[in-house]
Amino acid sequence: MGEHQTRLKVLDDNIKAIADSQTTMRRDFDMLAYLVEYQRRLLQEVLAKLNGTSIADSPGASPSMDFVGFTPLGHHKPAPVQMARFAGDHPERWVMQAERYFDFYQIKLDDRIKERRKRIWIGGSRR
Repeated sequence: MGEHQTRLKVLDDNIKAIADSQTTMRRDFDMLAYLVEYQRRLLQEVLAKLNGTSIADSPGASPSMDFVGFTPLGHHKPAPVQMARFAGDHPERWVMQAERYFDFYQIKLDDRIKERRKRIWIGGSRR
């Protein structure tokens, strides 16, 4: 019977340890949930400021709202893309820069050809 009491005591101690562990885990989980909610609200606040509204204006704002074009610094003008005149050196690099220029400014194909001819002719005649 003494051995039975010892086993029950060990089981009872283990159950108490598990219960304590669950309490600690529940507390940690609640803290984690609180922090996630805090970060969500903070993110909503930042996004609302970027959008030019206040949180009060959008109480049910969801994080899935469309914020394309926003950066942490807000709206900004894109940096200009320059296209140098062709000087006769490194034609592959010049063509890549020209493509980047045309893509950035969304220049149509017909206009691209005219612009290339103009840049090559002016660049070649300056020598």
